[in-house]
Amino acid sequence: MLLNKFVRPTLFVLICHGFFLSPLMALESDNDQPIKIEADHSTFDEPNGVQTLTGNVRITQGSLNIRADKIVLYLQQGALQRMNGTGTPVTFQQLNAQQQMVFGESNTIEYSAEETLLTLTGNAKLTQPNQQLSGQIITYNTDTQVVSARKGPADSQPVQIIIQPQRPSAEE
Repeated sequence: MLLNKFVRPTLFVLICHGFFLSPLMALESDNDQPIKIEADHSTFDEPNGVQTLTGNVRITQGSLNIRADKIVLYLQQGALQRMNGTGTPVTFQQLNAQQQMVFGESNTIEYSAEETLLTLTGNAKLTQPNQQLSGQIITYNTDTQVVSARKGPADSQPVQIIIQPQRPSAEE
């Protein structure tokens, strides 16, 4: 099956590198789970190495759950070069290593393997327990683990960071 041949290694790269900030590290056990992909339509352009998934795209692996209107994967010799996703919005959620749900959303998601850079654009938001980051553009370098957020060029809304106070544990 061509879809499985090319998408499985691509999604592994996305899951391991793209969607999670260092404090949001995904459950390690998710990588051992099967990847399930659903879409209204899938096209693989083998000569150009382009896999296009459109319409109600749903990707799950363990606790990871991604929803998009469209995801396009650009492959070279079976390896991910870049990925673009669009939606109203594109959403993802996954349990982190502390078994807490992490959520993200934006109008578009782009990942460049060469630059090791994930970019969330348009109403971008990352939420984990006790903190939330939002802006028009959020970038994450998967090598350096540096997160950056900024407002858009014509946007008057500043970057917003919300940190909830720590609640005392039941043991205290």
